Amino acid sequence: MPSKKQMENETQTDLLLRKSMGISERHAQDMIKPFLWQYSDKLVQMSHIMPVKPVIKELFDHLFDLRKLDITGYKDLNFQLISDELFIIKQ
Repeated sequence: MPSKKQMENETQTDLLLRKSMGISERHAQDMIKPFLWQYSDKLVQMSHIMPVKPVIKELFDHLFDLRKLDITGYKDLNFQLISDELFIIKQ
């Protein structure tokens, strides 16, 4: 584990980056794209576990976008993973 000081410095740096991108302090800690995948990749690297497959990231990102467009209806969609590279929406 990094030291407490190192973690605090990293948190402050991340907060400043998010603010510079126009993200309000209120929403600065939200796990939004692309920060979610950067964080996930960092945890994978630190813990030496298998990373999230790109198709799962793509599906999550797609659902994230759909949620913004249709907050109640996106949950009614069904998806099927065809391979490690492709998913489809099932009607």
